[in-house]
Amino acid sequence: MRLESWMEAAGHDDRSLAAEIVKHLPSGEGCSASGVRKWRFGERVPRPSRMKILNRITGGKVTPNDFADLPERSLAVAEQAARKSGKAA
Repeated sequence: MRLESWMEAAGHDDRSLAAEIVKHLPSGEGCSASGVRKWRFGERVPRPSRMKILNRITGGKVTPNDFADLPERSLAVAEQAARKSGKAA
């Protein structure tokens, strides 16, 4: 299941999911709402430690495999940024 779909079904926004992730992290580590947004829209892939936490929080509904198609989406984001800056992607 895509992270975005799970978040919608579970009633989480970026900030609330980030807060839930922080509860599972070692003291002193953090997770930002902007980081969650980047995962949700395919701009970044969560680190393995965060993927494990996401899998636990979602009850196994969001898995590392659900991020497998993100490079294609990330390429689209890179191309859009390149167009804005006038450089080729």
